[in-house]
Amino acid sequence: MGIALKGIDVSVAYAIWSGLGITFISLIGVIFFNEEFNIVKGLGIFMIIIGVLLLRIY
Repeated sequence: MGIALKGIDVSVAYAIWSGLGITFISLIGVIFFNEEFNIVKGLGIFMIIIGVLLLRIY
């Protein structure tokens, strides 16, 4: 993450890091620990991914 901070703002890097962390932890819970996956959780993960992509583009 230190190398990434040289090219982008701290606020953007933190938002991307946090969003991807939440997404991956949620997916790991569903895949490996058989947590419930419903439309609300799927929509939330999708919105996080879209937000991260928008931060990367702009």
